Amino acid sequence: MSINIFIEENNYDYIFSLVSFVEKDQIQREKIKVFTGSNNIQNSIIRAYYKHQIDPKLICSVISVESRFDSLAVSMVGAKGLMQVMESTAYLMQKQNLISENFDLFSVQDNIDIGTAVLKHELGKFSLRAALAAYNCGHYGGKMWATNRSLLPKETQEYPLKVLSYYRM
Repeated sequence: MSINIFIEENNYDYIFSLVSFVEKDQIQREKIKVFTGSNNIQNSIIRAYYKHQIDPKLICSVISVESRFDSLAVSMVGAKGLMQVMESTAYLMQKQNLISENFDLFSVQDNIDIGTAVLKHELGKFSLRAALAAYNCGHYGGKMWATNRSLLPKETQEYPLKVLSYYRM
């Protein structure tokens, strides 16, 4: 099964085809096109999959929603890179020894590694939708998702559905 995500931005259509899976978690690289012109994003997603055991399609879906595959993206609140990681979140993952000491949030590999570590951390505590809410607005978002999601910001309430719409493509 090939994973295709289509993104239209600035009158350009980007096609991100990730990978095909074969038996025993081996990854078959077929018809892979990464619109950056290199295999850097694809290779980093595959590394993150092997390191954190998170479905590459989910990683890809989070990247689609967070940055539309712009490795230099910076949000209004300061989240950086492909997976829109906050410095404070990266330092928290570092304190828990989930990532290396030196990191660059604009590095494709570091950003995907850190973002996937955060995603795995939240998935260890919450359901998929609650974990995605926590990824979007912090750990309390996952707790609120389960108890009273109407108190969450509208963006966070919609975030899991946006990610899952790419994930189910």
